Amino acid sequence: MKQKELLEKLEAEPKDSGDQIRLIKKFFSYMTGKNIRKLGGKMKFYYLKIILFLFFINIAHAASDNLTIPNSFSTGEVVSASEINANFDAIKNKVNKLNLGRSIFFPDGFIGTPVITGSQYTVASGKTLYILAYYEHVSIDNIKCGKRFDNDAAKDIAVPIIVPAGKTVIPSTSFNGFIIDSSFEAFHTNLSSNATYTVANNKILVISTFFNNASAYTEITVNNIKLFDSQYYINKLPLMIPSGSTVTNSQSSETMCITGYFIPTD
Repeated sequence: MKQKELLEKLEAEPKDSGDQIRLIKKFFSYMTGKNIRKLGGKMKFYYLKIILFLFFINIAHAASDNLTIPNSFSTGEVVSASEINANFDAIKNKVNKLNLGRSIFFPDGFIGTPVITGSQYTVASGKTLYILAYYEHVSIDNIKCGKRFDNDAAKDIAVPIIVPAGKTVIPSTSFNGFIIDSSFEAFHTNLSSNATYTVANNKILVISTFFNNASAYTEITVNNIKLFDSQYYINKLPLMIPSGSTVTNSQSSETMCITGYFIPTD
């Protein structure tokens, strides 16, 4: 889409995009004549065009969000590299905050580094592990968090097992998934029989999976309200648990492995 057409489209949007439109116009005005030469030649010009393209993606997907550029320039003004870099960083940070590829099952997105291993695996600091499939069973902190119960040797799961940084996964044979930078706080706990977990007041807990090894039906309650019971492993998740709520493992004999993540409310 040409620059003029994009501006016309934004101006026709029902949402208030005036700030973004003015910012684009400033960019167009700046990227002409003498100002381009001040940036250091043709390579700098191409670099600016790439950044501007990313900026248009941001506008197209998040027209209602305000983007603040720290520095603006006038014709004939001498600019510094640090000022230009600060503008680039502002655009890059805004683009990085787009929810491209994210969902309630994959809050960090899924553009990560694949992991296939048959060995013990500890999640690095600043990372979250998403387990997509496993062979036989997998454990976190020596408590089983998934196990096959049919004739298939491999278990593919409807929702991922989310493993926070610092936790150690021990597969009976192997597992597959991916590791990715954490943008949400991942959650894992092992609740013993009739034990409880209370969600902090400034967070919402999204439970993506829970599991116990009992042959009897598993029961999970929130604020003494039974949500459901099921045997072994739940694929009908996620559950969204409000701030301040108490989650209880109502099963009488087995420890329950629960995984998910937090959504901040403040």
